[in-house]
Order: sequence, then C-alpha cells, then structure tokens
Amino acid sequence: MEATVAKVRDFVRRKLSGERVWRVGVQLKADTAQVTIYSPDNPERFTEERDKNREALADMLQRELKRQYGRDFSVNYVQAPTAVAKYIRISPRKVRHVVDVIRGKHVQDALAILQFLPNAAAETVSKLIKSAVANAENNHRMDADMLEVMHVHVDEGPTLKRLSQRAMGRAYRIDKRTSHITVGLAESEKPSRLSGRGKSVARTVGKAPRRGTKSEGTRTKRAETTAPAAKAAESGAKKAPRRQQRKGGE
Repeated sequence: MEATVAKVRDFVRRKLSGERVWRVGVQLKADTAQVTIYSPDNPERFTEERDKNREALADMLQRELKRQYGRDFSVNYVQAPTAVAKYIRISPRKVRHVVDVIRGKHVQDALAILQFLPNAAAETVSKLIKSAVANAENNHRMDADMLEVMHVHVDEGPTLKRLSQRAMGRAYRIDKRTSHITVGLAESEKPSRLSGRGKSVARTVGKAPRRGTKSEGTRTKRAETTAPAAKAAESGAKKAPRRQQRKGGE
C-alpha cells in the first residue's frame, strides 16, 4: 500500500484511538519516514510497557506501520505545553464562538484577534493563552515567538440551577452553565504575520487628531477651493458703492 501523509495520519489515529492525541505530524521522504505525535500526556506513557504484559504503544505503532506500508517509521512523542481554566461562568456555546476563531493561529495573531473581539470570553481565553506561553517557556524551553495554538477545546462544567419567580406562584428554572477551557501549544515552522511589524507600524503612523478637529491636508485643500470664491466676493463688494455713487450723481 502506498504511503501518503493523509493515509498515515488516519492510520495512526485509528491505532491510537482512546488516547489523548492532539496532532499527528507526518514527514515522508525517499529514505526516511517520521511520525511525530503531540499529546498533553508524558511521553513515557507511550514508551513504557502496559499492564498484562502488553508491549508499549510506541513499539506497537512502529510494528503496525511497517506491516501496513512496508517501510520503517521513526515515531517521536512530544508533550505539548497546556493551560486549563475550569469553572468559567460562561456557557460553552459562547466560548466556542471565540475559540473557533483562533484555532490553528499563531500565538501573536491569536492575541491580536482576541484583543478586538467584543465577546465576554475573549479576555478569559487571552489570559489562558498567555499562561500556556509561560508554561512553554519555563517548563519546555520553547521559543515564544514560534508558538501556535495547536489544540483548544471547551468542555461543559457543572450547571448552577436558579429559580425565577413567575405569576400565580410559579417558578421558572434558570440554568447558569460553566465551562472548562483547555489550550495546547506547539512550535510552528512559519513565523507570525505580526512579528516585526508592530513597532514599524507604530513609528510610521502619526498621532491621531482630536475629535472634532480637521487634519492639515483637509485645511489646505479647503483653503485652495475657497480662495477664488472669496476674491470674487471681495471684488463684488468693492464695485457696489461705485454704482450707488453713479446713480446718486445722475
């Protein structure tokens, strides 16, 4: 069977079903074939032998890949830096609207997008991404400028039940839902779109004019357009008294 990136990725996900695997990276070359598995769990979980004398997941996966595609694969496991926020007092549906926008984006791009989103969950997700970046720098020795939002998902937390008083002694129930947000990062090969641009843009853009004032360019244009009309009005005002004098003299 011919090995392609999509086929190998699907095959690995089927073999590791039930495990927490966030991303499967595949590199196929003429002489080498490499599979990189990103997971929030410790890599030792994949390399150690399982209970009941079963072989490790890494050995099982290499054996199945060789049997399926007829070539040797080197399998690497990477623990992704994560950050989790629990019991957030926002419904999961509202948080997912924000999360879907930044999934797969570079960290700097995601923070720039969240800064201008009007949703209430944008601030919480922004703080969570900054916490994950700090974990990547301190615990995994990763470069903060090359990180991207690899994985992000929202789970539903416990629901708080409240009552609203209604007419005739009735009561309606109010469900106040909570959310558990998980963010996972990984190193990206492509740099951010905003890297190296922010400072240059800030230097070139001048100070914004005050509200109600007009820029210098509009003033000069208006002065150029109103100058001929003003001269014509002045000349007409000077000629008017002479005509009146002539009429009076006659």
